[in-house]
This record gives sequence, C-alpha cells and structure tokens, in this order.
Amino acid sequence: MKKVLLLTIGLLGAATTFAQKISYAIKAGVNFSEISASVQNITASSKSLTGFHVGAVVDFASSNSFSIQPGILFTTKGGKSNVFDDEGNSTGANASKVTFNYLEIPLNLLYHAPAGKAVYF
Repeated sequence: MKKVLLLTIGLLGAATTFAQKISYAIKAGVNFSEISASVQNITASSKSLTGFHVGAVVDFASSNSFSIQPGILFTTKGGKSNVFDDEGNSTGANASKVTFNYLEIPLNLLYHAPAGKAVYF
C-alpha cells in the first residue's frame, strides 16, 4: 500500500512539473451492481442494487495528446436478495440488502486521439 501511495505522489509531482494545462472536474454517476459468491459447490448471487458514485478529478495535460487524470470517488456497491416459495411468492425469510461503501482513488492515463477535421453537410 505504501508503494502505491508513493508512486501516486511521485506521478502527481511529475505531472505538475510537466503539465501545460490543468483542469478540474466533478464526476458523478449511477452504479448497478450485483454480488456473487461460491463456496465449494454452492453458488449464490444477488439481484441488482442501484448505487452511486461522486467525486472529483484533476486533468494534467502534458501535451496535446497525453494527460494524467487522478481523482477521488465515493462509491456505493452491493446487492439485494429475497427468498421465494414454490409458487414464486416472496417469503420474506432471509431477505437481505448488502451495501459496500468505497473510497476509490483512480489514476487514469489518457491518450487523446486526433479525430480529423469535422465534415458538415
């Protein structure tokens, strides 16, 4: 963990040294996640749970085609399950909802490919 943190700090320091343009952005969105588990020959899975992510990113452009984009995001993921009887009715037994909260620190290396000139009709 210490190595990853030191590498991230080093890359951020190098990016700010060579950066020609720095921009900031807020990032938010929706997550649809499921949980699946397998122990020996027993497998269980959950239905989709709707979560979200929100955070901020910084874009250090080092040239016209390359940039480094670190960020920090608060993310929720998980799943929900229910038990049904033979007729397909919910029994309410063992119904569960599991939510995991994450603090994610992504480091994106971006290449901006030239798309050419726009053609208008």
